[in-house]
Amino acid sequence: MEDITLYISIIFGLIVFLSVFTFYKGVASSKGFLILTLGWIFLQTGISISGFYEETNVFPLRVAVLVLPPVSFMLWLFFSARGKSLLVNVNIHLLIVIHVVRVPIELVIYWLFICKALPHEMTVGGGNPDIIAGLTVPVVITWG
Repeated sequence: MEDITLYISIIFGLIVFLSVFTFYKGVASSKGFLILTLGWIFLQTGISISGFYEETNVFPLRVAVLVLPPVSFMLWLFFSARGKSLLVNVNIHLLIVIHVVRVPIELVIYWLFICKALPHEMTVGGGNPDIIAGLTVPVVITWG
């Protein structure tokens, strides 16, 4: 199991790298975006490794640390003048193409289910439809 999860972690890391790179290109190679994103990834990695998210019976919910900063950033992007000016420069094509990453992510999730690290409900077989969005990307790019 240890060897398998190491391979899963490496593959997941490669998927994250590819996603960040594609998103970086999609936002006009913004260095600020890259620094912010990599900082967020390393911060959340450290918080997760520390076991912070394992405590689920506390209030306020610890998942708020994961969700509220990105939601606040998105609100800033959509409602501030500077955020709106940044959105004008995005490459919509690449931001659509990035959704193809859902396919390998779903395969990793299924692999984790096989290793008994995730419940069946998180897999495509358990009703998670995310893979459909990834599989329809070529259709959207071609005809959308």
